[in-house]
Amino acid sequence: YGVDPNRNYGYQWGNVGASSSGYSDTYHGTGPFSEPENQAIRDFAIRERFQASISFHTYSELILYPFSYAYNAPNPDQKVFQKMASDMAEFNKYRPQNSADLYPAMGECDDYLYGELKVLSFTFELCKTFIPSPSQIDQVNSLNVPAVLYLIEKAGTYGLISPSGDDEIIENLDFKDALTALKDIVTLFARESNIALRNEVLN
Repeated sequence: YGVDPNRNYGYQWGNVGASSSGYSDTYHGTGPFSEPENQAIRDFAIRERFQASISFHTYSELILYPFSYAYNAPNPDQKVFQKMASDMAEFNKYRPQNSADLYPAMGECDDYLYGELKVLSFTFELCKTFIPSPSQIDQVNSLNVPAVLYLIEKAGTYGLISPSGDDEIIENLDFKDALTALKDIVTLFARESNIALRNEVLN
């Protein structure tokens, strides 16, 4: 009974992977952002202008990234998401993949944060069971805290080349971080076959 908050966000809200029935586990509510919890997350994200986020779920040991609302939905920053997800997977050994490849779902949190606010948003599907035992907490933390710290470290770097990247971020980088950002960006885009995209990013 009740609304699934991860089907209630306003970006691509609809019935794919969600339900209009109040008896369903994936009931999406009466409309986008009908729930106060979702409104609170939306307002918080708009106010704080995050560069990156992780939403923690169970289960499957996956690192998911947008888009979720449909198979093969175009993501202009797919290369950045793939790189960051793969790097985080080096720490927790989870499988990185596009969210829709698990199953398509409309009204999802990461889709909203990236689709509307250009946040580099990820979902970690923790563990191998839906409700893991308390005895697993330490192990889950030891696997995932390093991945979270990596995202914190790289959020500014890769945020520069996402659509929300702006001069304010660049101005706040110290010299070491600026050099790291240049190295990361050149590595990621130097072999980009789309010449116009490559030149825009490298400039």
